[in-house]
Amino acid sequence: RRSILAGRGCPFICQYCFNVRFNEMYQGKGKVIRKRDVENVIDELKSIKKNYHPKRIHFIDDVLILNPQWTLELLARYKTEIGIPFLCNVRADLLTEPIAKALSDAGCVTVVYAAESGNDYIRNTVLKRHVTDEQLFKAEALIKKYGMSSYVQNMMGLPDETLKMAFETMH
Repeated sequence: RRSILAGRGCPFICQYCFNVRFNEMYQGKGKVIRKRDVENVIDELKSIKKNYHPKRIHFIDDVLILNPQWTLELLARYKTEIGIPFLCNVRADLLTEPIAKALSDAGCVTVVYAAESGNDYIRNTVLKRHVTDEQLFKAEALIKKYGMSSYVQNMMGLPDETLKMAFETMH
């Protein structure tokens, strides 16, 4: 497996993530989100394919699908020019049907996203994820609908979390 970074940065304010502080440190000093040109990403992927013959590619961007237009362009080119199974990180609230379909069509086999907690208070008040249960369930349904697997990131033992809340995460 080979990894590639197609862009850096994340605009969200999840309280446990380094990006919150990173964005504060660099406020006013340039773009928070820096995506490479699709052509540049495809060129690097072609080089990886030619030189290393990987069985899988891992897009290690914090959130690959931040810009739907850029994402759809990348995935269309990936499908025709690269064609290697891949995995990527998304946010459940950004995963739409067209994006899920394009991911699957391009060869995505695993979608990674963070729920962090099954408890709404912990997820949205303590962690400031701003993702609803409905968005999590919808994302998982789309992933399954298009034949991909999911890897859901969760945390336990968080501030204010009770045992009952922790069991909500395992449900």
